[in-house]
Amino acid sequence: ATVPAEVAGQASAAAASASERLPVAAGGIADRVAGTVGRVRSTAENIANLPAGLKERLVDRPIAFATSAASVVTQLPQQVQSRADGVVRAVGGAASTLQSGAETVVAIPGTIGRVATTLSDRVAGVATGVTTAAGNIAKLSGRLSNKVAD
Repeated sequence: ATVPAEVAGQASAAAASASERLPVAAGGIADRVAGTVGRVRSTAENIANLPAGLKERLVDRPIAFATSAASVVTQLPQQVQSRADGVVRAVGGAASTLQSGAETVVAIPGTIGRVATTLSDRVAGVATGVTTAAGNIAKLSGRLSNKVAD
């Protein structure tokens, strides 16, 4: 009768130990299952988002880039024309300034000639006036000498 009682005691102790370990083991298993379910859910979401992500990376971004590049390329002729017009205006203004400067330089000798002629005429007039004055002074001097001699 002692062997069955011993076996019954051991069975009872094993059952008690199992009943203590069972919740811990069940909790560990539940945590693992929850983790696995979370990873499966995350993977499922990633798979669900994959087509949209691939479309954005492989279709939308290249199309946006190509559209932007096409817009820039389309505007290039207008920008080049605008710059060319600016260069033409600048060169035209410079040419006009050079032409005006050249005309002024060409006119300088004529201006100098006219000034020289005017000065020459005035100097000649002054010389004539001085000569006339000298003659008048000489006549007066002669008269004074004659009057002093009388």
